[in-house]
Amino acid sequence: MIKKILWVLLMMGLALFIITLQINRLGEMTPEIQMTLFMSLGIIVVLFIPPLIMSFFSNPIISYLNIAYQGVIAISFLGMLPIGFMIPNGMFTAIIALLGVGISSMSIITILRTKELSIRN
Repeated sequence: MIKKILWVLLMMGLALFIITLQINRLGEMTPEIQMTLFMSLGIIVVLFIPPLIMSFFSNPIISYLNIAYQGVIAISFLGMLPIGFMIPNGMFTAIIALLGVGISSMSIITILRTKELSIRN
């Protein structure tokens, strides 16, 4: 259970890091940009609450829902890869997105392994 929670927290931290990484590229921080930034950070935290809560349970149905939800997160990170190549100086964003895909995949594999272990016992 701890591994599942840590992977979700690591994914959330990486997503928050990508958003805060873009602060340096914005230039002047107007109140509208600050509000948009805080809303983006809040939305990311809210979107990562369901997989975090589902990580506490070992029910097979909840595990499959968690895998599907985290699959959507992995696809989101995968969708950021071409964006990182398109923006100027976006190679770091592409590398972080690739790292996010890896972490999401590891989280899904961890859920599958713990589900298999609970079925065997």
